[in-house]
Amino acid sequence: MFIAGEDVRLEAATRHVRLWPIDLSAVQDKDQLMTAFAADLELPDWFGANFDALYDVLTDPDFVPDRAGLLLVGLDALNGRDPELGSHLLGVLLEAQAAAADLGRHLWLFEEPAAPDAR
Repeated sequence: MFIAGEDVRLEAATRHVRLWPIDLSAVQDKDQLMTAFAADLELPDWFGANFDALYDVLTDPDFVPDRAGLLLVGLDALNGRDPELGSHLLGVLLEAQAAAADLGRHLWLFEEPAAPDAR
């Protein structure tokens, strides 16, 4: 499930979701994308900084709580700059979400537009 709109933070709070905002508004490439996730999720130094490692972190019950959410801030801006990178990211996130659901866990995906000056 992917939720977008003006009140995504309220929606997350209503659902008792541990929300991690991930700022994608200035991301230009895969390295910056992985740096954004590593910083905003406060990942350890050993994080592999690739899509497989991101999937592994997001499906790790020791790292991600049962009701977790990613607030993708500026996904629209990333998709405008690099649609292929944005599509690949979304595919990985949806796969992680499905894997979590298979284990009876919840990984919510929320979207918030980038600030107008970040586009």
